[in-house]
Amino acid sequence: MATSLYLMPTHRCNCACTYCYLAPQEKLKDGDDAFFQQVLSRFLAEQEDGAPGLELRFIGGEPLLKAELVADLSRRFLARHPTARVVVNTNGTLITEAYLDALGASGAQVEHIVSLDGPPAIHDARRLLIAGGSAFSATLAGLRALQARGLPRLVNAVLDPHSAQGLAWLMSFVRDALEVSELSLSLLHRPDAPLSVAQRYELLAGAYATAELHEVRVGGHHRLLLGHAIPELRCRAGEKTVVVTCDGRLNACQRFVGSRESGLRLEATTILREVRVDHAVASCCYGPETRALGELLLALYRARYPHYLEVHALDRRLFGVI
Repeated sequence: MATSLYLMPTHRCNCACTYCYLAPQEKLKDGDDAFFQQVLSRFLAEQEDGAPGLELRFIGGEPLLKAELVADLSRRFLARHPTARVVVNTNGTLITEAYLDALGASGAQVEHIVSLDGPPAIHDARRLLIAGGSAFSATLAGLRALQARGLPRLVNAVLDPHSAQGLAWLMSFVRDALEVSELSLSLLHRPDAPLSVAQRYELLAGAYATAELHEVRVGGHHRLLLGHAIPELRCRAGEKTVVVTCDGRLNACQRFVGSRESGLRLEATTILREVRVDHAVASCCYGPETRALGELLLALYRARYPHYLEVHALDRRLFGVI
């Protein structure tokens, strides 16, 4: 049963990141506000009051290009399910005081996962503001606005050999300046130039060693590679999750949007909580190479970081798929 509803209100973005996974033609699409209001109404009508584990997550593109819609849907969802989880994945550059005011009291229940890849020189070289200027400065302003109000916030960094050079700085900055003791790491996914298993493992092993020195807890998509050994981390994309894009398609998870069509369209008869989006998730996330990386991580945890053998709160905040 799908308990995590992912909404993609736009494929557009105000950044042109060097590693963006969306095809160029996808970036031109924008969703209709009324459509997403109707999607949420359907999802709410299907759920009982107090139903456990419900989540509303916003992804993009940059979802805060539709900030008014995100705020309104978040308020509606939390008014019905006040203990549920709302997560906004954002580059942080459009987190404004007006948007936070629009969230109102609901803001305390909305977590923003903000992309920040490292110090200014690293971040600005890869996350380019289309309008010009420093993406780092704009992102930091958004993070500071959340911090000033004491609202939930988390930083996610895309990890590759370039950003690894600034990882120690980033961990110190997140812990000391942003007052957050956790960091999400997403391994760079480039189908045209994939990193080898050895390269990915080296990056992650170095990140965990750096995190231990800085007393920062690490999480991220790589944790799902342990699903074969830690049942709670088994990815259940398409079973627990349904992604609704701005063109009315249903996807299993964000990784499929822009790379292929699901073959499913949201119909008048679709029951969102019962839909099963049958993507070949295993071939994407748990192929032979990723399974090999999972085995290496498992050995690393057993040898040096046994506390990571358990599912922790950060895993649940990051993923609706477990």
